[in-house]
Amino acid sequence: MITNLAPVFSDKANNSTSNNEVEQFLSNLRVQVLGHGERGGTLSPDARENFMCPAFLLVSYEQGSVTLEHSGKTTVLSPGSFYIFNPFELFSGRRTSKESLCYKYIYFDITPISSRSIFRKLSFTGDDTYFQQEWYHTVGADLLKHAFDSSPGHNRRENVLLQYAVRGIVAYIIYTHFKQMPTGRRLNTNKSTVLIDQSFSYTSRHLSHPINISRMVRALGTSRSTIDRVFLDVMQMTPSQALTRYKIQISLGLLQAGKSVKEVSQELGYSYTFHFSNTFKIIFGKSPRKYLGSV
Repeated sequence: MITNLAPVFSDKANNSTSNNEVEQFLSNLRVQVLGHGERGGTLSPDARENFMCPAFLLVSYEQGSVTLEHSGKTTVLSPGSFYIFNPFELFSGRRTSKESLCYKYIYFDITPISSRSIFRKLSFTGDDTYFQQEWYHTVGADLLKHAFDSSPGHNRRENVLLQYAVRGIVAYIIYTHFKQMPTGRRLNTNKSTVLIDQSFSYTSRHLSHPINISRMVRALGTSRSTIDRVFLDVMQMTPSQALTRYKIQISLGLLQAGKSVKEVSQELGYSYTFHFSNTFKIIFGKSPRKYLGSV
């Protein structure tokens, strides 16, 4: 007689509702590596620099230290620090060490938009010391080191490894936060997130038109009160604010590709160039030309 031992070794905890929800969320999540490498800081000692990123910036510090001021918080990054910058948050940084800055970085984004928003909501509402936990500057840093060092000179292979490394880090953050959630709270992987993604999909198909929430609501077969509630719940902003940021984020790629401010404003449905430039400045704190000149 042959005994089937599979049930003895199966992890029954994997069948729990909470784990299934995290797995469902992660299976729908995609990581896009937009840039990576190693940089040496050019920031002069005690000189202050204001900056903002339209996507996630993950850094692992190897030399030097910098002090960040943001949203009423102070964060010190020094050798061994592992940190993720929150998109569209204004940071003011100054170098606070004699040694020049040196850090590895991965610039990445998450799709779909609803997954990106949920990750932001879970990861950036607490204390910044969350990213200073032992796991991040041991296992997290090792994941990055392995991804950077495994295939030097092979950009495609390196990019895949970096995607998996970032995905592992994101999964850990999501899972640890989810375990700390009050009983009954969920990740909102339901009709709300579907409606969010449909809204951004609709906008991407109508980039050359001004944002018109009423028209979008009719096209999606929902109501204005529903779309307002869903955006406030998932993204903590109105539909107009979220979709405007989406367009401005797209504008960066177009500008960096060499298109003029006038061309970009027309492609994104702005009737007047100054209106686009003013909207860009409200979000990034600088005009398009000044922002591109500082990156």
